[in-house]
Amino acid sequence: HSMKALLLAAAVLWAPAWAQAPAPAAGPLHQVTGFRSALFGMTAQEVRAAITRDFQAADEVITELDNPAEKTRVLAVRLASLEPAPGPAVLTYILGAQSRRLVRVNVTWTSGPEPTDDERNRLGAAGLQLAGYFRALPWKPGGSVSNQREGRNAVLLQRSIDEHPGDP
Repeated sequence: HSMKALLLAAAVLWAPAWAQAPAPAAGPLHQVTGFRSALFGMTAQEVRAAITRDFQAADEVITELDNPAEKTRVLAVRLASLEPAPGPAVLTYILGAQSRRLVRVNVTWTSGPEPTDDERNRLGAAGLQLAGYFRALPWKPGGSVSNQREGRNAVLLQRSIDEHPGDP
């Protein structure tokens, strides 16, 4: 294991930007409504209040910036830990380019620059647990991708999108 750092990303998307996955299970499709109390369609002010409520985070630790490439607004918060993974996590809440309302939430866990085998194993186990949960849900055709390499030291274990059109 010569990785210098591990990155585990679990992203729940509402705005379509990609597609590749097996056909969903029979029955009603899973609907993504948001992340914890931050619901898709909320304004930046409402998302800030949800972050504060969900993580007891002071408003000043929430960073707000623009993504010029996507023309979106991003609210980000760094947490010391977030279950089920050990270690720090960064949550990014993306507001649509046109609507300026919440359309996507990314959760990213990272290790230190020299993770031990135990840290690597615990992070991997948590990622597999979370990815397995999302993989088992019925998504629209082409609405889910699993186990995708995201760079030299990163893997995307699961990314899913529901059937609602979004505002990128």
